[in-house]
Amino acid sequence: MKHYLYILLSAVVLGGAFSSCGLDNYDGPDAQIHGKIVDKDGNLVPSDATSSGVKIFYYEHGDYTSPTKQSMGLKSDGTFRNNVMFSGTYDFIITDANFKQIDTVKNFKVKPGDNELNFVVEPYVTIHDLTIEQDEYNVVARFKLSSIGNNTGKVSQIQMFAYLDGVVSFGTTFSLTPVPSKVLNKVPNPDKEEILRIDLTKQGDTFSKYPTDTPFCFRVGALIDAASATAASPAAK
Repeated sequence: MKHYLYILLSAVVLGGAFSSCGLDNYDGPDAQIHGKIVDKDGNLVPSDATSSGVKIFYYEHGDYTSPTKQSMGLKSDGTFRNNVMFSGTYDFIITDANFKQIDTVKNFKVKPGDNELNFVVEPYVTIHDLTIEQDEYNVVARFKLSSIGNNTGKVSQIQMFAYLDGVVSFGTTFSLTPVPSKVLNKVPNPDKEEILRIDLTKQGDTFSKYPTDTPFCFRVGALIDAASATAASPAAK
């Protein structure tokens, strides 16, 4: 949405430089929207652990031959906020996500001021009972995986990531040696504890080059085979 507004404003400014015609005065954005992605029990569903994450696409109703498709991204914890919206009627859709496809939310009224829109979804895989702790020489993640079953819940690989902030993911992580990952290629057992470790003695200056009070973020992801998507935990410092 920001890029769209910047382009529009640039066109107005340039147009004024070459024309003596008056410019129409349009009201600016007068609305905001926020919300979250949750499962049927109300638990947050963290965003896909790829570098691009999950996006919410939306179309504004109006006198348009071809409505402009716009998008906003999810935060890693599964929440979103867009403070630059125009009030009006919209359709919202999420595609290529780490949960089963949901129906388009049609004719949603965005009123002036703040608005809330939550999506209830069925994740392909969830990561739960997660702890990430540091002992003297290792960062250790312990967790369990649950699947909705069938082929859509098959997990091919699990991995732990580390970075400087909460966007840590498959595409945004330190290069770790060895890579803290494990091949599964099966539907996970919800009662089995999985363990991944980062051996700090083998990481060179990856962490030590930063000041001692630097916070690092760690996250666990699971690559879902048939869905070509990833499940993820929230980022932990």
